[in-house]
Amino acid sequence: MNVLNLSWLPLNKLPSGGLVAVQGNPDGKLIPQFIKLIEQKTGIQVRPRDYNWLLGLLKDHAKAVQLSLPAYYNLLTGNSWQSRQAWKRLIPDITTGESFFFRDQGQFRLLEQKILPEIIADKQKERTLRIWSAGCSTGEEPYSLAILLDMLVKDLHKWNLVIIGTDLNEEAISRAKQGLYRNWSFRATPVPIREKYFRQLDNRWLLDERIRSMVQFQTSNLVEDGLPDFARNLYDMDLILCRNVFIYFDKPTVAHVAQKLTQTLRPGGYLLTGHGELFGLALDGLDYKVYDESVVYRRTQILPSAKWLKGISDSKFNSSISSSSPEVSLRSSKRPLRSQSSKPSSSDRQPFRHKRADWQATPVRAESAGVGGSQKLTETESVVELLKQAEMLANQARYDEAMRLCWQALAVEPLATLPYYLLASIAEEQGDRVGAKDFLNKVIYLAPETAVSAYLNLASLVEIEGDTRRAHTLRNTAQRILQELPSETIIEPYTDITAAQLYQMLFSDSASPEGDVVDA
Repeated sequence: MNVLNLSWLPLNKLPSGGLVAVQGNPDGKLIPQFIKLIEQKTGIQVRPRDYNWLLGLLKDHAKAVQLSLPAYYNLLTGNSWQSRQAWKRLIPDITTGESFFFRDQGQFRLLEQKILPEIIADKQKERTLRIWSAGCSTGEEPYSLAILLDMLVKDLHKWNLVIIGTDLNEEAISRAKQGLYRNWSFRATPVPIREKYFRQLDNRWLLDERIRSMVQFQTSNLVEDGLPDFARNLYDMDLILCRNVFIYFDKPTVAHVAQKLTQTLRPGGYLLTGHGELFGLALDGLDYKVYDESVVYRRTQILPSAKWLKGISDSKFNSSISSSSPEVSLRSSKRPLRSQSSKPSSSDRQPFRHKRADWQATPVRAESAGVGGSQKLTETESVVELLKQAEMLANQARYDEAMRLCWQALAVEPLATLPYYLLASIAEEQGDRVGAKDFLNKVIYLAPETAVSAYLNLASLVEIEGDTRRAHTLRNTAQRILQELPSETIIEPYTDITAAQLYQMLFSDSASPEGDVVDA
């Protein structure tokens, strides 16, 4: 179907009947096009019995902006500010905002008595909790979780707590931030909880500021948005609730969104959905357990990633640069993970099976890390020793042991970037491109203005996937960073390659950079 691109025109200049394929058709015949567009944008399926209702709704919205129905369709297909505002006004009318506190008491009993205590016990040492309520509507669900945690964890103020609520509906998110609710929102809430955590204002109830401050709210489109999203803090979640959302999607969309949520969990993290919403689907990377109250899913492995060794010590820059596609190979010249001419067979590419919690729980022996039993190292020295040993193990194809040491290094120094570089290398060796991108995105999240190697390797990965435009932007970002860094800056993960040397190798004959920095 050829559609005129009218998104650049001012709102009041959009021509009537501009949609070539449906020009001149009666309004009712536009419904299939609108339904397809709504499903592509939001994942929401419109039932045949709702066609007449949808047609009336769309006419009202078109009339509100003084457009014919075909021109309104063109407006929704655009990418202008006016198009985004049109969707912002339409989405509240096509989504269900039904929510209330402690909805589905069986599932919340399971959260209170089983799931949250297990997560709290598992995270007791590091004292971090990361929870996401996806499709949170007006905020009752994430606030219920915050209240529950306040009841379960006596020293919650000592924890690094992240609770994020997201929804497609911007209007609902705005209401959630207010924390103000009518009596109907408390129909499953014990009166003592309401009295303790809310203050009555006329005929509404205001949530305590302390609980409101525990939850961050964002708009999010589960169908369109990339996940995990490090810039928005949606990664390594201990628990994701996505309840009564999948019922609006067709099966391919359910599978697509479920896979993205799985990738956003930490290994061992929990996913709780509405009853039966994922029934019958093949769920890669998820195991499940059936309780009386509900089925609970749990991520069992690091999901598939990328293909280079970023040497941590004794590495030499050993690249071949194509004139049409400048990129850098980040393999160790002394001890490559595998010969560049050798290709692993499909049988060699086994997915990661170990839980991150298991790696962290296993103590590293001093002699394994090259540390004498009587020698006490600083945290930085410990990380360096762990990573040297991890690199050696990786070069011997002892990937599980290498990964365990990387996670132990991160337990010592959570903001270190070098462990993620090595984890990305191992992931790619295992044929896990998605995982490699995850680890490289973490490097960029931690060091956005110095992560040159991460930008370059992400560019190579997305180019393999066919996204040449994003690859170009990522390389331009790397080029800009190299130009801005002091010339003698050593570029991680190398020990002997400076910003000036890398720029000369990659970009000396190229034009000045174009484009903006992107969120990888």
